[in-house]
Amino acid sequence: MRPRFFWVLGFRPFFLLAGAVAVLAMGAWILALRGIRTGAGPAWHGHEMIFGYGGAVMAGFILTAARNWTGRPTAQGFNLLLLVALWLAARIGAAVDPLAGAIVGGVFFLALAGFIARPIFGARSRRNYGFPFILVGFATLDLLYGLLPSARVAILRAGVHLLIVLVAVMGGRIVPLFTRSGAPGSIIRPRDRRDDWALTALIVFAIVGSGTPVPGSLAGAVAAIGAGLNLWRMRGWGLPQAWRRPLLLVLHLGYGFIPLGLGLAAAADFGAPLSFTVPLHALAVGGFGLLSLGMMARVTRGHTGRPLIADPTTSLAFALLLAAALVRVFGPLAFPAAGLTTLTLAAALWIAAFGLFLAVYTHALATPRLDNRPG
Repeated sequence: MRPRFFWVLGFRPFFLLAGAVAVLAMGAWILALRGIRTGAGPAWHGHEMIFGYGGAVMAGFILTAARNWTGRPTAQGFNLLLLVALWLAARIGAAVDPLAGAIVGGVFFLALAGFIARPIFGARSRRNYGFPFILVGFATLDLLYGLLPSARVAILRAGVHLLIVLVAVMGGRIVPLFTRSGAPGSIIRPRDRRDDWALTALIVFAIVGSGTPVPGSLAGAVAAIGAGLNLWRMRGWGLPQAWRRPLLLVLHLGYGFIPLGLGLAAAADFGAPLSFTVPLHALAVGGFGLLSLGMMARVTRGHTGRPLIADPTTSLAFALLLAAALVRVFGPLAFPAAGLTTLTLAAALWIAAFGLFLAVYTHALATPRLDNRPG
């Protein structure tokens, strides 16, 4: 029996879950910041943003993309339902017992890796061989989070850095690809060595910038080099043609937070009076958050047969999330005495952005394609 349309491609359930957890988990965190007991401590907040929201985005996108890459099914029907159940169980577990949540979360990432490994390796899609191993990396970090409470800060930093490696790999594909198809007349450079250099710098930074003992200011030097290489990488991606198209511009802006975050990390390592949370949130809120929101909107519109144009509400959601990233990164620097206020404002803007995403895209995700094609 063929699965119903909702359980054919992973983007439908997981993008809905990503939007929901983005609102609910940040809501619990903002209440905790204001002194209301919700059980949402800093470690839980970081864990749910990386492994909860990030895990749902990864699952929705990679399950859908892997079928396009290989022409073979990934998880659908009962298998997709199983993945959703594991993700939900991990969220419940994380709220009750961090170790239980981490164990179930690790199983979720391993299962996700297995469901994409089969079509990728079966089709010999060599350029995508790394994705199952990245997911195994997330499974390992999630398990370590539960097993090593004293190392959770370093583990969460490593989780953000691994997210950015994944974003950089995918961003290097989708940003120029979507710009070429969505902005007629744009001239996009072909992939070249700068892409490999930029990704290599990010991988090295993910290792040395996550609390690994390294000599001197090696982490700062790697971050500075990575910032320059990733900024250089963006040249030739068609930004001038994307400027008036919000569905494209948001992807460019999101990727732009990667060199910004690396530059701030380098400045902090070389002695600037910056908390490590400033570059971390530039990467997490700006780099991953903004680019993932744009990607979810673009993929949803494309895979449900809708025009590839951002409506005014979607554009407003992008603007609110951009504001959240800027407030979260620069607010504590500009107004150090108003730290709680800026954190609260950034969280409220994040909630508003994803609330608008759910308002616009829940119907599209929960109903069949407009053109009656499968998927």
